[in-house]
Amino acid sequence: MAIGNDASPSKDGYPPRGDLREMMDQNSLPMLAPGLIDPASMTGDAATKQAQLVLSTFNSAAAANNYELLASCFFEGQAYWKDQLALTYHLRTFKSAGVIAASLLETKALRNIKELITVDGAAMFLPATPVLQFIDCPISLRTELPAATCKGKMLLLPAQVDPKNESSAIQWKIWILSTRVVSLDVQTENEDLLQSPGRQLEDLIDFETDVWEIKFQSPAGLHTAVSKQLVLATGIGSQKPNLPDIGYRNLYQGMSLHSAQYKNAQVLKEKGANLGEYSSDPTQSLMHNLLERAGGHYVDVGGTKLIAEGKVGIKAGAKPVAYTTTGLRFSDGITLDADAVVWCTGFADSNVRETAVQILGGNLQRDNGSTRQARSVLGAQEIAERLEGTWGIDGEGRFVFVPAYKELIDPA
Repeated sequence: MAIGNDASPSKDGYPPRGDLREMMDQNSLPMLAPGLIDPASMTGDAATKQAQLVLSTFNSAAAANNYELLASCFFEGQAYWKDQLALTYHLRTFKSAGVIAASLLETKALRNIKELITVDGAAMFLPATPVLQFIDCPISLRTELPAATCKGKMLLLPAQVDPKNESSAIQWKIWILSTRVVSLDVQTENEDLLQSPGRQLEDLIDFETDVWEIKFQSPAGLHTAVSKQLVLATGIGSQKPNLPDIGYRNLYQGMSLHSAQYKNAQVLKEKGANLGEYSSDPTQSLMHNLLERAGGHYVDVGGTKLIAEGKVGIKAGAKPVAYTTTGLRFSDGITLDADAVVWCTGFADSNVRETAVQILGGNLQRDNGSTRQARSVLGAQEIAERLEGTWGIDGEGRFVFVPAYKELIDPA
């Protein structure tokens, strides 16, 4: 994986990179037959009773490790399970009945779930539209490894037992299942585990351990730190202003600053401000820009009104290429005078891979030592190539806080 300008997850990662607009197009809201459910039949505790029936089948299938029965509890056309540290160790989203059933059976065993999933309050029938009506039911569960209390909810959709028969009975199926950890019990520490995997090393002269040996430079000289973890606190792209690389900055006599440096209008009092580049393409998806591009969209905070009133002008179709003594020169040859230039151009550190290289010393020369040692020595470039991108979404719809599944150290 080469390091470039792409700040999104790699295509060959897991989960693989996804496209938000494509995923939204492929997973549109389900459309139910009009009149499938009579709202009058769902008054009182009817919704809660239906949810309890679904959970009864769900718990029986899970207890018996019955994959087919468990999969049948989910809506056939579209089903999701979103977990937040309850049964998995990260933020995961599974889709389709078969995948969800297999994942639930596996994680159920890993978390040693012995108690049944129960209804945690009254369920509600929500007739959102004539073709989308569902039950919203809160749930709760307990895990033993680790001991924790978890909560969540189920959204249930109605489905006919025999879709070809309009008069067939209705069964409610799980459309969306969400689970999240709420609290961890006090975990008793087994101190024997601190010694049981240990080995006697007093007779060994040379041995290897899975730790980082980090050399770093400070004003006081070169230092070495040994640690089991290396945390790169890179942020998510808001520390390094993205300033256009244009020439003759020394010629300009006015004030030039990035929007990150702008605090208030006092320093620009009685001066104009010439806006840098921005985009206001109406065909862009705001969510796409925010989640996949770390911004890059135009948010109206009053500027549009100023433009409409003629108080602010727009220079379009050309890019600034150089400073002049009184302003900027553009690629079309036109120059504009400005008492102050404020660059509203975003930030240049949205790519965590490039930021990691800079934090770790860039492309400084390193001493590899012996051949055996060279295999276990990683430079800034090698570490960055093993990182997943910060922005963009993966195939499960996660963004920003996506997990990195790759091992940084290659096995010997």
